[in-house]
Amino acid sequence: MPSTGGTDGSGGFMPSTGGARTLGYLGCSMSVNVAEGYQMLDGERLWPPIGQYNGQVVQNWANNSDGVWRAFENAMSQYGEPEAVWVMLCIFSNMVTLDEAKQILANVRSRAPNATIYITGQPLYDDPNSCFLAGNGGPDKTDRIAKEAAADPSLNVIYPGSLGPLAADENSDGCHANDKGRRELGQQFIDWFGK
Repeated sequence: MPSTGGTDGSGGFMPSTGGARTLGYLGCSMSVNVAEGYQMLDGERLWPPIGQYNGQVVQNWANNSDGVWRAFENAMSQYGEPEAVWVMLCIFSNMVTLDEAKQILANVRSRAPNATIYITGQPLYDDPNSCFLAGNGGPDKTDRIAKEAAADPSLNVIYPGSLGPLAADENSDGCHANDKGRRELGQQFIDWFGK
């Protein structure tokens, strides 16, 4: 496995460098929001928005034979094996465990064994209970699980920091970023990974 110089969750990391479309990702509609914002700001490193990720949660990605992996594999076919993969832990009704996160990481490694893996939770919000899909405190829980995964040296993953927080005027429904929120998340990704 590549040396990643993992982080303790403080956000102090050195991102891997790469060209256009060398940073793969997986998650849900909220990771698609990040990809949309990144693309709005002319970012090219991250894969473009992948609509098939909408509605997918940890339990889908933890199942190595779930159909959503075809969308990930199709992107790999189009852009090549990614140098790095960003995993966003997306949940419904507060359902996520560290074991599920570990299984997702194993599933990524089975497809992109040489990739540096970054892990985050869903975006955080000024109101921690605003995302009704994730459940009360759900976004914070995903962030905590991402930090726990990065703190385990055997997993060899990096936590770059928390996404957000999104204010009420940066999301459209309590969960999903609007244009202003997508731009904020996209800029955060540019700050972490470059264009």
